[in-house]
Amino acid sequence: MAGLGEPDFAAGPPGASVRSTLLHTKATTHILAFAYCPEPEFSIERLQRRRVPNRFGSRMARRAQSFEVRSSSPERVAAGFQAALEQVPRAAAGIVFVCGALLDRHEALARLLAAQNLGFPLLVVGGSGVLSERGEIEGAAAATGLIWSGGSADIGIIDANHGDEGLTEGLEGFLRDAGEHATCMLFVPPGGFTPRAIQRLGSCSMGTHVFGGGAVGEPGVIAVGGDGEVVTGRAVAMSFRGFGQTRLRTTHSCRLLGPLRPITEARGALVLKLGGEPALDVLTQFGHNLQGQPLVFTVLAQHRASLEQEDGRPELLVRGVQGIDPHARGLIVSDEVREGMFMTFGVRDGQAARADIERVLRELRRDIAGAAPLSALYVNCGGRGRSLYGRPNVDTRLLRERFGDMPFAGMQSSFEIAPYGDSPSFQLYTGVVALFSELS
Repeated sequence: MAGLGEPDFAAGPPGASVRSTLLHTKATTHILAFAYCPEPEFSIERLQRRRVPNRFGSRMARRAQSFEVRSSSPERVAAGFQAALEQVPRAAAGIVFVCGALLDRHEALARLLAAQNLGFPLLVVGGSGVLSERGEIEGAAAATGLIWSGGSADIGIIDANHGDEGLTEGLEGFLRDAGEHATCMLFVPPGGFTPRAIQRLGSCSMGTHVFGGGAVGEPGVIAVGGDGEVVTGRAVAMSFRGFGQTRLRTTHSCRLLGPLRPITEARGALVLKLGGEPALDVLTQFGHNLQGQPLVFTVLAQHRASLEQEDGRPELLVRGVQGIDPHARGLIVSDEVREGMFMTFGVRDGQAARADIERVLRELRRDIAGAAPLSALYVNCGGRGRSLYGRPNVDTRLLRERFGDMPFAGMQSSFEIAPYGDSPSFQLYTGVVALFSELS
């Protein structure tokens, strides 16, 4: 095992190489150390793991396998992972999501998985909840995950000491050799990079699909190398190829309170006028029509072209109101705002959220044009789920209805990262679907 400041992974077997990219002058990645006490033996039947029939044929079963374990025991999760692994020939990469009491034993679980001598890279990510095709789990200790075969994956540890600029520099360096058909997952733990650092990714075209989100717990996200080395950093990325054609979509939770208006005057993060009217006055007008005291967000669109999508659905960014300037009648929103962008206001709304995810999944089903869906990942905001809909399993049930028994896994995140135009973006109150399918 490499010492502190030397987190380079040794290469795994063919098709599962691992590479650690450190874009900082002084490495500060920590090798995790801890102790755990093994728990008594248990029966594999107690894992609450089920195999699902595959209506798309045996090929999908060979390409990916999901699992679910409802337990606070790292040993049980490791056993569930191993049982799923046995269903995947030539495994190339994996990801495990944990929540509840497992967040306190995050490192113990990573060590147990590393001890299995997997020979391929793996991420272990904490969330406020986890999910799979079996449903969503909130408020309990559980783990879900996905194991892929047939491709290759690389891990990047971004631990730069360059403030907010370090994330963009590190990710660009990591993806430089990834290739045009690569996809990249990016997870940022608490205390990692700031939202402003993630917003700055929007100024860069990575040339690669990038998605992910904010991890939960401490350390939040852990990478396990093909040789069993365990590391973490201010952000952890995994790029991969060969797991199917990737399609990314973002679904929103907001009901728009009015049409998008052009930002006609702005000064930095301060939006002064919308369509020629003082921005604070526009917000006040919308507020008069609201019942109760819902949290009101600003909703941004980059340019008019984003309002002319084939299905009429604009690409949106949801941002909070950071403050007001009562004298200028303006709203402090985000450093991203520019004159010529479009803006309105919105509130969380379960009915609107359901309609939007149904539309997104319908688009994805149409886009794969009859090709078999192989697997999916779903990064879902912690503000969705039961708290948004008033009942559990809404999003996962809709995914199942559209894509049958396709294996998928995911987490409830503190924020999301998804494409906006050609660049990664910081997202709030969204669900990000990454669908991997056969070539259509």
